[in-house]
Amino acid sequence: MSVVEEVRRYTRQHYGNLISVCEPEFNARTKMWVAELKSDYPRIIPDDRATRKKLLKFLSLRQLGTIKLGENLQPVEATSRDTCLQNISSFLEMWQERAERIIVRASSDHFAQINEAQWVLAKVGMIISNLLQKNII
Repeated sequence: MSVVEEVRRYTRQHYGNLISVCEPEFNARTKMWVAELKSDYPRIIPDDRATRKKLLKFLSLRQLGTIKLGENLQPVEATSRDTCLQNISSFLEMWQERAERIIVRASSDHFAQINEAQWVLAKVGMIISNLLQKNII
């Protein structure tokens, strides 16, 4: 069995079908094959506009862990399944926070363009400016 086949077999058996591996590389110093775990994680994104379509997008998650095989192609060391799941969860939280920041920024930019909002914000800005001049805040 080749190195690639052995790494893929190990990955499928221990991590399931949503985690895959990069091409294994041989480390001559440690005499081990090292393969990085990755995932192209599927996400369904609903379109809130009138069309009500759902989009299927994939998030590329890299550096979830590693698998190390010895020269005889036997597993020597591997990232635990729990650690991989924790890494995936961390990446998904990071992407969610990033998406929320984008939505808030876009919403605030749109809100700032509304005439009524500009009128109210101008008054708030004037109050803050006066407080700053009097060293109150």
